Amino acid sequence: MTLQDVVEYFFENYPDSALSQDEVVKKDYKEEWCKDFIIDRLIPYYMYDCLGLCGCGLPEATFEVIRRYLHIKQDKHNGLIDYYGMVERYKRDLQIEYDEPIQYGMLQFLMYTLDDKGFTEHGSGIGGCWITEDGERLLTVLDIWHEINEKGENK
Repeated sequence: MTLQDVVEYFFENYPDSALSQDEVVKKDYKEEWCKDFIIDRLIPYYMYDCLGLCGCGLPEATFEVIRRYLHIKQDKHNGLIDYYGMVERYKRDLQIEYDEPIQYGMLQFLMYTLDDKGFTEHGSGIGGCWITEDGERLLTVLDIWHEINEKGENK
């Protein structure tokens, strides 16, 4: 999924949204230079409006945790990793020991929250949840946000 796909989804499904009504976005959303401009509008929408987070503390760390978690779920859903690979990625990418109850409880809270907001979906158990199309849109936005921030840090 691309940022262009995300923006076009907003145009189609949320024509009255601030993003869809923004003249710069409507005119130039396919242009590379517009990427930062769009991400600056989509991050608050997803993080604050959809997830109900606030901007205090270190919200960027939370954005990164969500991004990494959604990558793990996407890779599992796409068959790139198995159950054991997923557990290893929780440890490596999120620094969570799957068999430690408190750490697993924090992971499970993340799972419950993203599932409740429609970014993942599950059948019989939350641990086996998979990423939804809304989750893929969020992951696209977070990946570009991450890319922009990485470039900024390397200047």
